[in-house]
Amino acid sequence: MSMATKIRIIGARRAYEFRQDDLRLSYLAQPSVIDRMKQVFAFQEANVDRPMPTFGPIPPTLPPGVVFDFGSCELEAGVRVPIRFIHFEARRIVIDVAGPTAVIGPVYERLRAVLREDVMPDGSSVLPDHASIREYSELTVQLPPSVDRLFNRGLMEIVRDVLDAGEPGQNTFIAPAIQFRVQQFDREFPRAVDTHAMLRIEPRAGARPADNDYFSAAPLSTDRHAEVLANLAELIAS
Repeated sequence: MSMATKIRIIGARRAYEFRQDDLRLSYLAQPSVIDRMKQVFAFQEANVDRPMPTFGPIPPTLPPGVVFDFGSCELEAGVRVPIRFIHFEARRIVIDVAGPTAVIGPVYERLRAVLREDVMPDGSSVLPDHASIREYSELTVQLPPSVDRLFNRGLMEIVRDVLDAGEPGQNTFIAPAIQFRVQQFDREFPRAVDTHAMLRIEPRAGARPADNDYFSAAPLSTDRHAEVLANLAELIAS
């Protein structure tokens, strides 16, 4: 079953994570470096500021971070990738694009090229090799009707009773919002949940029940995420 025309990419996000003290935030916060980044990527906003939490809490540091918003990067002649933001934290660079995950790598390489000649007074690189990568993407998908097939009939009856939804077919629709996350057995559930580590599927805001449009967020590349949603659509249809 091909879902190519029914899945749309909202955006992709990747965190390049570094070892302690490898990323030199104080150097990156210099006005000359900020101006250079702003010019290369045509950012509309560039400031020394605390980045919004994405792949985890932002540690209190001085400077708090460097934030670049609303830019673009030319990958080839005439093709520009919209960059929603590039945020520098103490141990992390987060790149968010309005496009597939595949374009984040070239944007990051362009970033590294901009800072390739920059070194600290002790000779160490301002932007050394990263230690790990984390992925996140947001997609929409048009699923087959009767998503409630995924749930036990008895459960759906309980839900309808609790929500006073009436009988099926009485101009009401039970809209499921599904969330999954991993939890260690020997740890307590946290008060603050890292949404970037969750699989979320819920009705798309602005759509009607008859549209069968759903929003999905997952700690996956856009390609892998699309495969998962296509498999889910096949499961519902079967």
